[in-house]
Amino acid sequence: MGGDLLVESVFGEGATFIVLVPRSSAAEVRAAQIRARVIPTMAPPKGRASVLVVDSSDQMLRAYSRVLGRHFDLLLANDSQEAIDMLSSGSSADVVLADLGLSPLDGVHLHHWLAENQPDLASRTVFVAAEPQQQRQRRELAGLPNDILAKPTPATALVAEVESAAKR
Repeated sequence: MGGDLLVESVFGEGATFIVLVPRSSAAEVRAAQIRARVIPTMAPPKGRASVLVVDSSDQMLRAYSRVLGRHFDLLLANDSQEAIDMLSSGSSADVVLADLGLSPLDGVHLHHWLAENQPDLASRTVFVAAEPQQQRQRRELAGLPNDILAKPTPATALVAEVESAAKR
């Protein structure tokens, strides 16, 4: 990290360790947190919903974090399998926001897993799809009550949609 470690030791009396690291900008810290899939928040207001955001693009995860992180507690996953692993290992969410075009398991597969394992959460899943590349996935979800938003979605519409899903 470009820093230093200084050690002063006196036999029988102990040691003092001094760690010097360069100061990071807020943007660098935020980028490292996103890479680590940790989005800290100040003590969230009571009743604040949690959202599991699933998208294969780190750029999109950062964008969702900026927009949704002000309103919700976030969990981030790069693909459906990571989301399934998180939910299987005890993480919980009130809403799932997932890209339909995930690979290798797309958003439809994630929804099938949710329907089988966490049906309440399956009904509170909102999908985001690029046009028209994800028509097959759209057809597979036809008839389900889940909303599918087009990319790009205005921030206010995204927040409103997630809030609506949290109330279902």
